[in-house]
Amino acid sequence: MMSSTQIDTPGENSSPEWTEAAKRDPNVLTALIAGQYMDLHRRIAEYRDRVTFLNSMDPSVRSDLGHGTLSSPSASALRAAQVPLAALHAAIQQGIRSGQWSLGRPSPHGALPPQLEKAFRETAAAWQQALADANSSFEDSLRHARTAFDHYQEYADAMRPGENSWLAPSTFPQDTYVGANPAGVPDRSAEGRASSRWLMRRQVLPDRPWAGLPWIDLGATNFVFVPDGSSLSYADSMAAARGIVADQMSRAAPDCLKITWIDALHSGRGAGSFLRLAESGSRIIDGQVWTDPAGIESALLRVADRMAIIERTCLKSEFEDLDAYNSQSGLPPEAHHVVVVSGYPVGLRESSAQLLRQITGNGDRAGICVIIVMDTSMAPMVGTTDTIAPSYALLADGPGPVNAPDWWSPTVLPLGEFILGHSGRPYARVVTAPERESLWVPCELQSVDDAVQTAIIRGYARASHRLAESGMSPRELDIKRIDPVARTVSLRSAMITWLHERESADRHPEGWDDFVQSDAPRRTGITYTFAEVAKQAAYLCDQGYTVAGPDHSLDSTGLSSPRLTSKGEDMALSGSIGADDFAANSGKSGTKTTNHYNGPVFQGDMSQAQIAWNNHDVTQSRSSVEQVTPGLEELAQAVTRTLAQLPLIGLPAEDAEDAAASANEILGEVVSPTPDRGRIRRSLAALRSCLQPVAAQAALGAGDGAHDLAKAALDHLQRAVF
Repeated sequence: MMSSTQIDTPGENSSPEWTEAAKRDPNVLTALIAGQYMDLHRRIAEYRDRVTFLNSMDPSVRSDLGHGTLSSPSASALRAAQVPLAALHAAIQQGIRSGQWSLGRPSPHGALPPQLEKAFRETAAAWQQALADANSSFEDSLRHARTAFDHYQEYADAMRPGENSWLAPSTFPQDTYVGANPAGVPDRSAEGRASSRWLMRRQVLPDRPWAGLPWIDLGATNFVFVPDGSSLSYADSMAAARGIVADQMSRAAPDCLKITWIDALHSGRGAGSFLRLAESGSRIIDGQVWTDPAGIESALLRVADRMAIIERTCLKSEFEDLDAYNSQSGLPPEAHHVVVVSGYPVGLRESSAQLLRQITGNGDRAGICVIIVMDTSMAPMVGTTDTIAPSYALLADGPGPVNAPDWWSPTVLPLGEFILGHSGRPYARVVTAPERESLWVPCELQSVDDAVQTAIIRGYARASHRLAESGMSPRELDIKRIDPVARTVSLRSAMITWLHERESADRHPEGWDDFVQSDAPRRTGITYTFAEVAKQAAYLCDQGYTVAGPDHSLDSTGLSSPRLTSKGEDMALSGSIGADDFAANSGKSGTKTTNHYNGPVFQGDMSQAQIAWNNHDVTQSRSSVEQVTPGLEELAQAVTRTLAQLPLIGLPAEDAEDAAASANEILGEVVSPTPDRGRIRRSLAALRSCLQPVAAQAALGAGDGAHDLAKAALDHLQRAVF
């Protein structure tokens, strides 16, 4: 007989692999409940089909048994109801042998033999009992199913804020910037690791308010919002996208989150509070919110280039992902990167869409995630259908987008978690456990108001400004370590900034030992010896940036009781300090010498290099002039020309600095008596990679003079032989 035990309740037959510890992960619990909910309703649907079939067959079965007949459909119904048929079969066989019964027809003599009549009567009674039990059992199962998941409420309640929450307070959405260590406990190993990101709540059980479980990731999930205007609005999708970025920023270590924002549909307004980053010229955002097709493609090229550089110079085959790379000691972390594209595909060319597809397919390993909000015209490309589980949906093919660009096809569709509209509300995907079936469930999108976003953005920007030189890429650090000028300027700047911070807090140091032991040198990304610090302490004192000694005049070494002078205070307040600042404020001038050379020569700082080509008696007046190593003249000429044209090419500030540093490193090697050709090759590759995105625009016919200059420079560098 059918009974309620045929529908197992969730948890009764759960796989032992789902430990209590696993269930404390909200993503695991969501997948587990969704899988059990779907399985339960599959079995309920199967049970309902059986009961419906039995009820539909009741009149026929009762008629057949009452007339002493047994049709094939009635026999099937009896078997489905698990009615015992052995006695009836035996009586029928005996009746057939005696000629008193034939299949499907009553006895030819009119009345059934007593044994047959008894067998049919008992079978009819058993059928009625089985049918009543099936209906009763089904109703009991439905009532039981309504409470079958209630034992999970204690898990869900423990995933909400509170003293007994299983989740750390910093996991929940913040109303200001808290950084990577919100508890205030120093943990340098956490710097550069992806912080947890509160995405949304997924309602895995209908009509149970407690079952809205948080969806949390580590910043690696791509999202594609597909607003349809009714069940999911464009405004709500954009608010959710901004909320996700703000949430990630609220817990990011300083200078460890980069943003690229693309918004051709609303000319940048979709960025909301994040526009402030562009207006302030912050390095956090890629220059501006990109709105024109050429700018959008350039921005995506830079992202793709950065992805390739991280793969090539950081991850290689040694590290699984960026977090694994950042966990090693001795290097400032490489920043994670969020790319936001609103109004897709408005403003994109086919090549841009292909780049975006490439980034969404490969960026997670390099710490790059993409959040896309599609234009509502794209909504018809996908559809949803209801499942047998109430409130759950499946993805279905749609008729296709409306008025999509001619180039658009599913092959350029970005990859990510699709957030869709269905039955009047937004839906997000759940991959069930353990079956790994993709289902869509109702979700509650995160929306962060402007005041909170502004507080988070300002807090992160201030923290990043204080660490303006941290979070550099390995190539930037290599340049700073190798280049003596960059190394020295970085140390001087750190010393002045540290002294200013100490004096502002009325904590006057007795010497530079405290500086060496502080975090200030670490912020530069370079390890300095005390001898280097002592040398620059003397320089700062000699140039009038500091005074030292008990009475501020006696210690010419600058080591004891250093204090900033007004000149040093002005330098500290100027913000970013570079070599030009020290040169402009220098109290001394170099001794002028006149040198005579035959052949190509470099003179002075390589960033202002002067070269004489094929000269016989060249006279140049500068502090130093150096001879180019024979055989490297063509390379030196190409690099010098490129260096001179960098301001006209219009690279982003960070890329321009990288390009200039790479060029100067090459020029430094070509005048060396023993050039390091390996270093030249590496620096030349880095210089080319900086120019490639802009040069590619010229190849695409952008027509901008800057693009043409970049392409010409790249051609010269590629032709150079060494």
